[in-house]
Amino acid sequence: MKKLDREEQLIFDAFSQIEVDTDKLKKRMDNMEKKKKRLPVRFSAVAAAVLIFMALSVTAYGASGGFEQFLARFNPEFGGLAIPLIEPAYAENEGIRMEIYGAQQFGNAVLVYLSMQDITGEDRLSIHTSPELEIYGDGESLSNGAQSSKRLYFNRATNTVYFEVRVVGDAGMPQLDTLEIVCVAIHCFDPSRDRGGQVYTLTSGEWRMEVNTSDTTDQVVTWTNIAITDAHIDYMSINPLGVQVNGSHSWEWGEELRMSPVPEVEIEVNNRRRNIRVFGGGGMGPDCFDFFFHTDSPLDVDTVTAVIVNGERIAVER
Repeated sequence: MKKLDREEQLIFDAFSQIEVDTDKLKKRMDNMEKKKKRLPVRFSAVAAAVLIFMALSVTAYGASGGFEQFLARFNPEFGGLAIPLIEPAYAENEGIRMEIYGAQQFGNAVLVYLSMQDITGEDRLSIHTSPELEIYGDGESLSNGAQSSKRLYFNRATNTVYFEVRVVGDAGMPQLDTLEIVCVAIHCFDPSRDRGGQVYTLTSGEWRMEVNTSDTTDQVVTWTNIAITDAHIDYMSINPLGVQVNGSHSWEWGEELRMSPVPEVEIEVNNRRRNIRVFGGGGMGPDCFDFFFHTDSPLDVDTVTAVIVNGERIAVER
């Protein structure tokens, strides 16, 4: 994977800032096996890692060849995991057109390939913009608010940005044949010195698009009710996109520690440990936590022999 340069690292750090709603976090853990309606405050801020790749502009369902052509031209890291859509999925709002080319669900994580274009001619989009996506199933929100967005290409001539996005849903969300992907806002990172590298909302709206998925339950491994030192894991899962872990803790807590400590998670592959990077993030309260650790390349779940949390090995039992 390409190493981030200084500006891209600033963008990633800004989008990865975590906001914690402790009451909502506790409620999610108490109800992680149940469907819930959309809550007015999302769990965490958008997280986005922005990398630049040279590629050509494409349009789905046209002469360009749809999702296969998208994969051939952009060669995204997780492209082989997604599937093409049965029907076109696009939406227009606030002068922005969004289109999804392919998607897939793995447990409570959803992989999405999409583009967004400013069709007003005002060229409001840039290399610093990123969509905030939510997952809906059967009319109910399944999102926990964390996501990782990777910019694949920015076409300046058409003011179109192409993305690979991994959206995190509620722990234990059901496997569904169709999902609604809803963009609720477009955010922008301002690298200028006078704004101090802040993330702000470029525009808000509602872009609803339906995608089809296939059964991937054989690529998901879950654990529940695991005691480790100074913490209790209520729910943990691994899938090709990463590791979800949530539960309660007795770690030191104070206002100055709102961003830490974050559990240290490693993956053991064929009995050898593999470090993973935190892209999507999550949040933590005084006595509870909920994090999703996005891997930087697709994870072959069949080769995983254990997950190590804070140095304690939790074996995969098959």
